[in-house]
Amino acid sequence: MSWKPPTSLWLKVNMDGSVVGSHAAYGGIFRDHLDTFLEAFSCNIGSASVFDSEVLCYILALEYAAHNGWSNVWLESDLTSVLIIFKNDALVPISLRNRWHNVIHFGVQIIFLHIFREDN
Repeated sequence: MSWKPPTSLWLKVNMDGSVVGSHAAYGGIFRDHLDTFLEAFSCNIGSASVFDSEVLCYILALEYAAHNGWSNVWLESDLTSVLIIFKNDALVPISLRNRWHNVIHFGVQIIFLHIFREDN
């Protein structure tokens, strides 16, 4: 299966968080409907769970979108458990909750989709 572009009014960000040993990191890449590279980000965050790194990745992707004036963002990730935070923000780790609440109020419209690791 290959990457599928979003519709013309949306930007797609493919992202992933990872933990190897005790080191966590995350990253993502923004592309438009023409598959044009727009922006990428990555960060080593030290000791954290996979869930925490994925949540932080979502937050940073939405912060980048808001900062760049992108109002329609399609988030793709291979970790389904993170998608539940959009329905129940009490599941956001306490250390990230303030940042999560701030980013949700930026006014970015979001579509989120689970994809298999091989497609991310």
